[in-house]
Amino acid sequence: MVDGFLLIDKQTGLTSHDVVNSVRRLLGQKRVGHTGTLDPMATGLLIILLGKTTRLAKWMQLADKTYTGTIRLGISTDTLDADGKIVLEEKCHAEIDRIKAAAHSLTGEISQRPPAFSAIKVNGTPAYRIASRGGEVDIALRKVRVSEYEVWVEEAEKIL
Repeated sequence: MVDGFLLIDKQTGLTSHDVVNSVRRLLGQKRVGHTGTLDPMATGLLIILLGKTTRLAKWMQLADKTYTGTIRLGISTDTLDADGKIVLEEKCHAEIDRIKAAAHSLTGEISQRPPAFSAIKVNGTPAYRIASRGGEVDIALRKVRVSEYEVWVEEAEKIL
């Protein structure tokens, strides 16, 4: 049995469980886990734990994380993400300074309700599976700590 870590660049469309199952098959071992779920549409670092190191998962999940993303202002989708159908599109005249101030107001410990289209489990089933079948998903508010936001504009046309 192999003990240790694998750092995997998870691609969109795969669940974290898909990656774990692939590693199990490739290495021929059962004790494989990860340090935190990435939604299927998310890409990024997925830390895979092998063998005895799977015991560290609960502590590693408490570590600070960094997320990056692209936001297109003036668009709303039915799933609150880039995969959904656009349900509202309007011009957005927000100034970058106002956007930065709004982001800054969301730092510290805040209450957050995860979207229905997320990998958070509801009665053992990922919320996105329930929501994609038209089911009602009620995820409780969660306390999260946001240390900082960085806001930058790569292309002026991204802000309508």
